[in-house]
Amino acid sequence: MVEKNKIKVNNSPNRIVNIWEHKSWGDNIGWIDWDGKKIYGFSSPYLYDEQTEFRERMQSGKIARFRPIKIEYELVPHDMFFAELTDLGYLEDVSSN
Repeated sequence: MVEKNKIKVNNSPNRIVNIWEHKSWGDNIGWIDWDGKKIYGFSSPYLYDEQTEFRERMQSGKIARFRPIKIEYELVPHDMFFAELTDLGYLEDVSSN
């Protein structure tokens, strides 16, 4: 749920998406603007919502967590989306992964 560019995160995500696992034709998620926290992707239409948690590997070895504050799905192609994200911080301990 979006409220004035802030997400209510009082519940668990309904889906966790590791961005680095989505790099194939028809299932691709990438960064448009890292500083602006914007991504694009191609996947099943309307698969993600504001309760989806996106994760990305950082150069430091940590895994960063993000949630959408805005998602726009395209009509053509119907499997394309754009999303603006908010930063949720890092996973606590990923050194053993």
